[in-house]
Amino acid sequence: MNKYVVAFLNLADGEIKQEIVEANSALHAGVSYLNWWEYAEDEPQNLEDLYFQVFNGDCYLHVLDLNKALKTNWGGTKLQPSVGQFESDSGFH
Repeated sequence: MNKYVVAFLNLADGEIKQEIVEANSALHAGVSYLNWWEYAEDEPQNLEDLYFQVFNGDCYLHVLDLNKALKTNWGGTKLQPSVGQFESDSGFH
């Protein structure tokens, strides 16, 4: 199983949520995170379809493959395989 970061934005409340999900593929990570579909035959068949269905629900979703991101020079800086702790006035702890 691979690890993915699933980022979800609901435009109704403006809250962004991110979670690390273990799954066999990016599509399965997004589908399992959302848990929107009652029957497997209703689920999206590919990642593009998943993004489209989420967008039609006035939300945004992005699935980042951590294995690929950690192996590449993603975004101009190297991602570190550790979790940092934020201590600031913004409330992140």
